[in-house]
Amino acid sequence: MYKIFSQAKVDQRIDHDFLKIIKNFAPDNILVLTGKNSFKNSESRNFLISEFQEYYEKVYFYSDFENNPNIQDLNRALKKLASKNFKLIVACGGGSVIDFAKLLKVYLYKEKSISNFPDEFENPTESEISLIAIPTTAGTGSEATHFSVLYDKNIKYSIASKSMTPEYSILNPSLCVGANFKVKSSCIIDAFSQAIESYWSVNANRTSIEFAKKSIILINKHIDNFRHVHNDEDVIRDILLGAHYSGKAINESKTTAAHALSYSITSLFNIPHGHAVGMSLGEFFVINELSASVNSINCNDLSSHLKRMKSLRKLLGWGDPDSCNTKWKSIMKKLGLNIQIKVDENYKNIIERLVNSVNIERLNNNPVSLSKENIADLYKNIIVK
Repeated sequence: MYKIFSQAKVDQRIDHDFLKIIKNFAPDNILVLTGKNSFKNSESRNFLISEFQEYYEKVYFYSDFENNPNIQDLNRALKKLASKNFKLIVACGGGSVIDFAKLLKVYLYKEKSISNFPDEFENPTESEISLIAIPTTAGTGSEATHFSVLYDKNIKYSIASKSMTPEYSILNPSLCVGANFKVKSSCIIDAFSQAIESYWSVNANRTSIEFAKKSIILINKHIDNFRHVHNDEDVIRDILLGAHYSGKAINESKTTAAHALSYSITSLFNIPHGHAVGMSLGEFFVINELSASVNSINCNDLSSHLKRMKSLRKLLGWGDPDSCNTKWKSIMKKLGLNIQIKVDENYKNIIERLVNSVNIERLNNNPVSLSKENIADLYKNIIVK
């Protein structure tokens, strides 16, 4: 069984099946975005063939973009798809597939090419194209958010627009069970990190905290034993829903410093996104609580911030800030995710490059401000000689 969520109903679960939703759109043609290599022999392909039924002849499959979509990928797609009349996009894949579908949702038929990015194209407006997102990795929560990622010259940009939010999200654990353990490990860490970061974000509100709590509870009950139960569909159902809720949480609050540090690690070392985030997240249990003072916080109320950190630790059940850091590193180890990268040369240059490419927007969402020296120290914990 799979669950369908409708953004039009404030992300409430609905009873319609996939075919009924397709019929409601009555599309002339359907653009389906998938991963380049993973889709051909996957359960996802069988699912779509089954669910599309009489609409399958109207489907146009597209997968000509990278795992971290860049400006060249987008311009190539705009050119190739310009002659089609798509009113409906179905994105079936991981976070990159869904992110790329969001970009096409707002740019297709409006722009022939994106040349002056990001100055003229960072805030897209309304869209006449509808989007159904079907995640095949339980981790990003991209199906629940209104922002996407686009790389230009190895620099990561976040693009936000309410028009990018998928109209429907379909959560089907059977599509995620077959992913290999390494992919699942990175994804579960991404979802868990999003929920935790959302909880302590300076933009946190009542709605985001409630979604973050739901996510943390669902993921935390499986995380310690995940290596042994990652092929259990009931477990993946919880993780997939937890990832969805983490997406709903950061849709309100956005992510913070661990994400800010992760993007350049992914770009420079080709470390999967969730894995890269997890490399530093444990340290922020300590930094965001024990280093918080009137002069160091980005939020308005130190007392409220410290209460929230204490509430987060109680929810996790991991003890004091140092114990939380230790616990997080233990989880990373259990999942087979290294928290350090060994380099043989150019150590100083690598650290400088990482520090200078930190995502400032996400960094400013962190409750405790970080100096360049603080950031360099965090990277030195990860990058070792």
